[in-house]
Amino acid sequence: GDKIPTITKSAFPVSNPTYVDEQADADFELVFAVVRSGRSLMGDYNMTKGGQIYILGSTEIAKLLKSEEAGIATLTKGSKSCTVVSDVAQIPEVCALQTIQEGCTVYLFVKGMVDVNAEVQKTVFYHADLINAKV
Repeated sequence: GDKIPTITKSAFPVSNPTYVDEQADADFELVFAVVRSGRSLMGDYNMTKGGQIYILGSTEIAKLLKSEEAGIATLTKGSKSCTVVSDVAQIPEVCALQTIQEGCTVYLFVKGMVDVNAEVQKTVFYHADLINAKV
């Protein structure tokens, strides 16, 4: 008979610590958090297509995320673009934002897509509720 082991007859793989790359794991988690944030922002503003995502990152974070722009845009369902910048002046006005961690913030361009005045009024209303809430 055939002496070549098959996957169905091989022993269950054993973890090999030399294959563990904690930096790669951390990088993946950051990219995935950015994707989740972009999707969340688009959902918050009922945007199903045409989303323009901007990511403001510190130098090291921007370097990592710049290499993943296409993947982030693809995985952020409904976005048409993803742009990583390291200077806040490169972020357009009228964006919703969500901070991922220190040195990493995701922005969604909402100008013309949402009623900014209505969003401001909602914020004022919720803020007043928080101020008046009994603790």
